[in-house]
Parts: sequence; C-alpha cells; structure tokens
Amino acid sequence: MDQPFTLKEYWAFIKSYKKTIISTILITAVLFIGFITFRIFFTDETQVDQTVQEQENEEPLIDEEQGIKYLNSDYESLNENQQAELIQYLNQDAYLFRYYIENEEAVPYTSFRTIKEILTTDNIVQQIEDQTSVEFLPDSKRAIRLDYDADNYIHTFLVGIGDETGNQTLAQEYYNMFEEESLPFFENKRVHLIDAAPIKFEDQEAEETIVPEITVEQQNQGMNVVLFVLAIVMAVIIGIIISFFQNYLKKEISYLYNYQLINEEELVKINQLIADNKDTKTSIINHVVRGSSKGTLIVASEEIPAEYMNNLNNADEKVTVSSNILNIPSDNDIQKIYIITALNKTNKNWYKQQLKLARNYSDKSTIVEID
Repeated sequence: MDQPFTLKEYWAFIKSYKKTIISTILITAVLFIGFITFRIFFTDETQVDQTVQEQENEEPLIDEEQGIKYLNSDYESLNENQQAELIQYLNQDAYLFRYYIENEEAVPYTSFRTIKEILTTDNIVQQIEDQTSVEFLPDSKRAIRLDYDADNYIHTFLVGIGDETGNQTLAQEYYNMFEEESLPFFENKRVHLIDAAPIKFEDQEAEETIVPEITVEQQNQGMNVVLFVLAIVMAVIIGIIISFFQNYLKKEISYLYNYQLINEEELVKINQLIADNKDTKTSIINHVVRGSSKGTLIVASEEIPAEYMNNLNNADEKVTVSSNILNIPSDNDIQKIYIITALNKTNKNWYKQQLKLARNYSDKSTIVEID
C-alpha cells in the first residue's frame, strides 16, 4: 500500500533535527552580522579615508568626461565603485558652510539627517532650482551631503553637482535660507552660522576647520533587515535540506523513512492510531498483532522497548516471537509475519534483511512502527 507522510510526521522530523536547523540559522546570522560589520567598520572606513585623502590631494578618481557620463546615467544603475567615484567627483569644486543649531533652552540640535530630509523635499528643491536656475545633479539627495561633529555640535552643509559656479550658487541660496531662518523648521530654534559665506571645499584651512566625512550614502538599514530575514529563511531551508541528508544517511529508521513496501504488504503506524494517551499503545499493538492462527511470526528488533516485548512474549503458543527470522527453523510453517520497528532505534539494515526474508515465507506481511 502507499505510504503518505502526514504533517505530524514532517513536524516530528523537523523537531528531531532542530539542532541542525538552529545551528544553521546561528551560523548564517553570525556570518551575516560579521559581513555587515566588516563593511561598516572596514570597507566604509577605508573608503572614507581614501576619499578624504584624495580630496585633500585634489586628485580626482575620474576625469570630467567620465563624471559627466555618470551624471547622465541613472544613479541606481551605477555599481558601488562608480557611485563612490561620482560622489568624489562631485566634491571637486564643491562649496560648504558650517552652522550650529540650538533650541530655546540652548540645547544643541543633533539630528542632521532630519535637516537633510527637510532641505531635499520636493518643494524646497523646486524653490531653490527656480530661484537659482541651477539643476541638482544627479539629484538633491546626492548633491547635498551633511555632516555632524558630535564633539562640538557643528553641522556641515556641502553641495556639489560637478560645476563650480552652480555649487557656489546653490550653497549661497541655502546659506541665505539658514541666515534668514526662513523655513518653518527653524521655528523655536536659533541658527548660528560659523562661516561668513560659503567656502570652497578644497580651500578650507587645515587648522580649526571641520573636514566633513563625505561618504557614499549608507546602505538603507531597512534593506539590511530585509536581507537578514531572507538570509534566515534561506538558512532554515538549507538546514532542512541538510537534515534530509542526515536522515537519509542515518543508520536507524526515522520519521520519514521509506519502508519500500509492495502492494500486498501493510504498514501500521501506531502513532497515527492513538491520540495523546501513551497508555493505549500496548492495547493497540494487541489488536494489530493478532495470533489467531498457528503460523504467526512476530519479528521484533532488539531495540524494541521492554513494555512491548513483554506484551508480545505473553502471547499464546500459536505465535512465535523472535528478533531475527534467521533464528527460526526453516521448516516452520509460517503463514503471517509481523515486523515490529521502533523509530530512531531499529537499524535500517536489520529491517531490510527481515523484509527480504519475510517475502520468502509469506506474500503478505505487516510492518508495525512504534515510537
């Protein structure tokens, strides 16, 4: 007969290999976190150091022709290196100014990313472009970069679009906006401009000047979370696949073992016939293994629990109980054979041997699985 596996058996299989699955998840999580940490503290830091050094040396990574080519391309279509090269190119001839913001209680305002979101909203950008007749390239969020020094609470505003005149014009327009405190954002706040006017990025004095850490925008944290969740899901799948291989290579019969039955044979899984009352297992096996006629052979592996073996040994004299068909005299009249197996205990090779021998004695055998 067919041998369909139930959801209960699949769940039991997963629980039996939970260590493998959990280990795979933990290893994946550690590797993922390690990779992200490496990128944040090594790759990005190296990129910042190289970028700042190159900016100080006024040695652009790419020439004007390549920079214009990048500007005319979709920013998202560029790879990370190309994006870094473009941002570095935009810093050439960029203009900046520095400022300090505090509230009415003289508490420094530190959320510079919030300021950037406000300065790059569609209405503000459109207003700036209309007043200056200068277009942000590749877009306002890349052209404008903000930095914040936690040691002295000074913010730095920098704008670069690949054109010195345009950079100065845009920087001056934003400078005026800060000086006049014309945005609703500045309500209940005070702005102190550090520089008398926007200054060219390369013309900053080395002393007492904040060098903004201009980097390629950090990878969206939400994307990291999505990638982490996907990595965990893949780890679960890989853990289950590994468990299937372990299950296949296991020497003992387990929850998803294929008993290789033919149509004349029967398979009885005790755990599918009972609810949660373990006391009924012995009574059910009495109904399954019936010794109503002479010539009944019960073959039970040595790993069968004593509670079942004691019950089988108390059967009437018409029933023969053995741990191996080879121990039965070959001239015995065997009419019916029951092979008793125990999950995670009965050896697969033992079972295959008993099944082959049983087919020589009887056309119809019954396989009983207990847990």
